[in-house]
Parts: sequence; C-alpha cells; structure tokens
Amino acid sequence: MLKQHTTPRNTELLVDAGNEAATAPQQEGAGTPQLQQRLQIVVVACLSGVLFFVLVVHLFGTRPNLREPAWHPVFTWLIVGAAWVNVVTLYLQATQRLQHIRLIAFPLAVLYTLLIGYLIGLDPSDPAAQKGGEYHLLFFLPILCAALFYEVRGALAAALAVCVVSAIVEAAQRANTGLGEGLPTGLLLRSVLWLLVGTVAGFFVREERRLRDQTAAALTRAHRRMQELSALIDVGQQLTSTLNMRQLLRLVMDLATGVMQAEAGAVFLVDAETGELIFEAAIGEKAEEIEQRRLPRGQGIAGWVAEHGEPLLVPDTAEDPRWYPGVDEESGFQTRSILCVPLQSKGRTIGALEVLNKQAGAQFDVDDLRLCSAMASQVVVSLENAQLVERMETAFLSTVECLASALEFRDTETEGHSRRVRDLAVVIGRRINLNDKALLHLGHGALLHDIGKIAVPDAILHKPGELTEEEYEQMRLHCTLGWQIVSRVEFLRRAGEIVHAHQEWFDGSGYPRGLAGDDIPLGARVFAVADAFDAMTSDRTYHKALSFADARNELRRCAGTQFDPDVVEAFMTLDDSLLRSIQASTRIRSHDLTQATAEVLAKTETERPAVS
Repeated sequence: MLKQHTTPRNTELLVDAGNEAATAPQQEGAGTPQLQQRLQIVVVACLSGVLFFVLVVHLFGTRPNLREPAWHPVFTWLIVGAAWVNVVTLYLQATQRLQHIRLIAFPLAVLYTLLIGYLIGLDPSDPAAQKGGEYHLLFFLPILCAALFYEVRGALAAALAVCVVSAIVEAAQRANTGLGEGLPTGLLLRSVLWLLVGTVAGFFVREERRLRDQTAAALTRAHRRMQELSALIDVGQQLTSTLNMRQLLRLVMDLATGVMQAEAGAVFLVDAETGELIFEAAIGEKAEEIEQRRLPRGQGIAGWVAEHGEPLLVPDTAEDPRWYPGVDEESGFQTRSILCVPLQSKGRTIGALEVLNKQAGAQFDVDDLRLCSAMASQVVVSLENAQLVERMETAFLSTVECLASALEFRDTETEGHSRRVRDLAVVIGRRINLNDKALLHLGHGALLHDIGKIAVPDAILHKPGELTEEEYEQMRLHCTLGWQIVSRVEFLRRAGEIVHAHQEWFDGSGYPRGLAGDDIPLGARVFAVADAFDAMTSDRTYHKALSFADARNELRRCAGTQFDPDVVEAFMTLDDSLLRSIQASTRIRSHDLTQATAEVLAKTETERPAVS
C-alpha cells in the first residue's frame, strides 16, 4: 500500500529531538562520552603525578631500607613497568583510542597502590622519610579512582588493596627496625579509615551518577516536550493553510508521517450512514488503489480504535489478533508496528489516524502516542472547518445551479447548454494550465454566463425571427445585467468578470465594452471558444447542428478575430470522444466542481496537471 515517507522540512526539529534523545546519557557506566573522556584525563593525569613523584623520590631521595637487597631491583622494575603503562595510556588517550579505561582502571589503581606503598616503605631513620606518614594520604587517589569507575564495590576493593599493602609495608618496617611483634594500632585505624573512605566515596559517586543521569533524562524529556510543542504549533499552522478537504487530508498524512517519523500512514473517516471506515487518504505507491476502500467497523486496528474510541499502540502486529492483514496482502506492504488514534469530535468518533513502522527500525513509544493524540485533536478541528466550508460551497453551488436552471426554464431551447459549456471550458482551462481556483471561477462564470437574460423580456428572448436593432441592443444588455447580479456576491466576483466579458471578441469588435486581446479576462476567452463550439454542435431553431469537424474548422477560421488563437489551439488537442462524452453528460455533481472536472478529465489520455 505504502512506501517509505521522507520527513518534511516542517518536522526537522522534532526529528533532531528524537536523535538527541537516542544519544542521551544512559543509566550505566561513566555517563556521556564527553564526561567519560574528561574522567579519563583526570585519572591518567593524577596517576601520572603520583608516578612522577615516586620516580623523583626513588632517584633522588633515600634508598629503600628493606634488608633483602633483591627487593630493590624488583621495585625498580615495578616503577619502570608502571612508567611504560602510563606512557602507553597517555598515548592512547591523546590519540582517542582509549575508549574503555574502565577495563584497566582497577588494575592501574592496584599498581599505583603498590607504588605508594613502596614510597611509604622508605627508611624511617632517614630524615626525608619522616614524611612517610604524610604519604599515606596518597592512598586516597586509587580509592577515589576505583570509586569513580566501579562505585561502592570498586572503592571497597581498592580500600582492601590499600589495607593489604599498608600491612605489608608496616610489617616490613617493624621487622627492619626491630620493633618486634605487637598490635599495630595505627595500621588498624588506617585500615578502618580506608574502608570508610571507600564506602563513602563509592556511595557518593553512585548517588552523584544517579542524580546526574536523572537530570540528563529530565532535560532530555523537557527538550523533547519543547520540540513536540514546537512541532504541534507548526502542524496547527500548516493545517490552517487550506480548507479544501482533499488537500487537507493529504496534508494531514504528510504531517503525521513526518512528525511521527513513520514509513507510512492513512486517514480513515467514518461513514455516518453505514458506520464503515473509509480510506480517505494514504501515503504510498498504491494509495489510489487503497483510497476509498471500505472496512467494516471494528475490523483491523483502525476499526477497533474507531469502535472503542481509544488510542492503540501495537509494537508487533503479528502478535496482535486485532490486526487485519488483508490490506498488506493486497498492496505488498509489510506492516510491523502500528500507532493509531481516534479522531473525535464532541465525544463522537469521526475517524482514525494511523501511522505504520517507525523509521530506522525504531519502535513507537508512549511519547509518540501522546504526540499523535495531540495532533489528532488539531486535525479534527481542521476537518470540521473543511467540512463546514464544503457544506457551504455545496449550498452555494446548489444555488448557482438553481439560478442556471431557472434561466433554462425560460429558454428551453438551450437546456443543458450552460452545464456543457462549463464542463468543456474547465477541460480547456486544464489544457492551458489554469490552477484549481481559476478553474472554479471559470466553471461558475460559464454556468451563469446568461443569467442576465432573466431581465430580457420573453418577447425578445423567444422571438423566432430576426431581432430589430432596438431589440438587439436590449439583448446585448444581458452581459452587463448579469455582471451586476453576480458581482453582488463576494465569492462570485471573479466569475462575474467572465459573465461581463463573455461576448467580447479578440479583435475588439465584441460587446459590451469592446475589449481586445489580453484585456479580455482569460476565463472569458476560454469560455468564448467552449460556448461557440457547443452552440455550433447543438440544434437550434435557426440552424442545424454542425459536425465536430465543421465546428473545428469554424473555430480555426475565427481564431485571431473572434477567438484567442492560443485557446483555439488548446481546444484542438481534445479528442472527439471526450467532446461527445461532455455533450452526453449534462448532469454532473454540482456540489464538487473539482471532482466533476477530474471525472471528465479522466476520460482523456492526454491530461496535463494544473499549476498553482
């Protein structure tokens, strides 16, 4: 049924919001990539500082006082190895190749814990080593680093590692100084302190990360709400751009699929008489085949929504028994997920709005459901306005038809003439690329072109013989009289121009104002050709109907004098079969001129679309 829909320009903001939401901070790890990169820099910089400090003390300070000489090379190589690890880490960080420092953060913390322990293990008899107690404060660094990446468990593990290293150093120092055995009270206090620091740091980091993620999520939701509001405002402005029902329904589909980032969609309206759902608009290659198809109330997802008046989100249609696969089987489209909301007015469901398959393989969510429901409320208001205008136009066109019929009752010889001329003029207007509004005015003017004859006495109107000069002058007044009648109606003023000028000649010899060339309204020039052709090919009291070929020759002969040559040329492209169908069909639906025009144009193979 449908094809993938490209997001229109007016919904780009909402699409951007969806992309931002997709890249928002997740509730795990070290937060956003930017924050994680900053943390990596801080960790590596701090550990580099510790390493540099240890190297300075080792190279220029006192020598280690461990009685076993073999320990000195071990610690030397330990420092060298740590230096290489640090250099590699800094290189990877600088080249942005280090994406997961979390994997090596704890081993680094343990490594640097050993280095700090080595620093504390300097000879206490050396004056420079009297600062060994202060060096214990450096143990905060690996504990905090572990907490930063692993929260409570990592901080406690690092604290235990610090306790173990402290105990080893303490034991080595006591053995070297001959203090003997005894309860190392300082060691116990420091161990409790490290465990307490690890616990507090871990909980602090966990809480800070939770609050940060909650804030980021709240900001993301708030930003999306703002973008949704912006999109809804834009949708409202777009929906007020037209009151034509067909254009409005097409616009609704464009906006719905664009805002919801859906591959396809459809608008259904409820038939008030049967309760069936009618496909009024759809997006896709086979939309014309699907449109106007009827579904029983309650059938399919849209039928269920229309029947119950509740929105529905179906993430997997294959798992939902309410889904009706008939449309997919007919069109070849594969529906994976559906979001459908009712169109409701004054508590009554008048239709449903449905979008299918979110783009890029994503899934519709409750935010989409809320946004689509809000959009449906705006759509309902616009549909009601369009229906109101449509009913007003129907009433207006019925009035126009009544006026034309009233004139035909006075002049039975020309019965059906106005309708035939209207249809033919609209077809010619299409050929010269008049837009829909101009065609509407042309149709109204053609239908009412002789309305001024209401003021012409029957004795003149029905006189079988030739008119006198005085009678002819009175007959010529019908153009001005008709214009005066029609122009009093606001939406008929453009049509009134055609009524006023429909007897003007291209060379300026017509009446009532003697206009010539482009000074004659284009609609009146089109009408003149259609009027003359129908008059020539219809039986009248003063002549028999000409053949189509003779009528065409007469139009060519008078091109440039009575008729606009360009309009005559456009008329010559019409097939005789189309002209015969127009003459045979004088009862075209009066309430929808555009539809009537489309039905007439569908009978020709050389139709060209109108331009706006």
